[in-house]
Amino acid sequence: MEKVENKMMENKTMIISSNDNNLIEDIIDSISKSFVKPNGMLSTSDYFDLKLNEIKLSDSDLASLKEVNAKDIIFDKILGAFKIGDIILTVKEWNKSVHDEIAQKKRDILLGTFLQKVDYVDNKINILKNYISNIYGNIIFNKILAILDEHPLDKELFIHLANILKNMSHEDFVHQFERQRYALALISQLTPQALTILSDYNNWVQFECNGIIVDNILKSDWLNAFVGPYCRSKEINSIDVIERIRNSVNELLSKEYIQAVVIDNNKRKVIPTSMGKLIIEYLI
Repeated sequence: MEKVENKMMENKTMIISSNDNNLIEDIIDSISKSFVKPNGMLSTSDYFDLKLNEIKLSDSDLASLKEVNAKDIIFDKILGAFKIGDIILTVKEWNKSVHDEIAQKKRDILLGTFLQKVDYVDNKINILKNYISNIYGNIIFNKILAILDEHPLDKELFIHLANILKNMSHEDFVHQFERQRYALALISQLTPQALTILSDYNNWVQFECNGIIVDNILKSDWLNAFVGPYCRSKEINSIDVIERIRNSVNELLSKEYIQAVVIDNNKRKVIPTSMGKLIIEYLI
């Protein structure tokens, strides 16, 4: 979906501006460099290598290995000479360390993006502090982090979640707790690419499509009829990219976050449903 994102960012009417895009890329690059080595390995892999090097075979272990065949090694020696229990423990510890470090870096990126988006410079730290320290706000904040933890480093997702955090923390979140929690439950079901398409709802193009109409809603399959004109409006020509956009639109459609309505005899338009509008309210 990276090509889609790049094309969309070039379009001045896109909800996510080029300034936002450059900002999040700078933040990701800066923080990522602190824990990702040039070869792509995480810095915590050094710890893993160090711990594995500490698990060594004794001279007697090596001597015994020479006296057994491969089958014996697999069945008789793996729990002894190879100290598989130590290796498993090391892998588990390293995996937890990697997970924790990645999660922390994601939080750093999210909060850095959030702080850039809050208009009131003097109050932005207090706004976040009050939100997180409140029992209701803290629950919502951790649900946002849970969504973040489910995805790799994705610049679009950071921008979306930073907007959501800003919007949710700036309203009466105590009285809006159930509403915010429900909105996050809907958001958690969507991919970052689907959220990007949804956030661009003001730029969804009209299209032509015949079919069954019930209560002014087009019930026939309109997916391809919309995706074509929409991609052309974004100057997207790649078949692969168009297919990814089609999948994202279909994702929104299948979850009933969008629908197509009749504008006149020949024109149709995609609009968000009530659930889609709820997501958009916090998304932009």
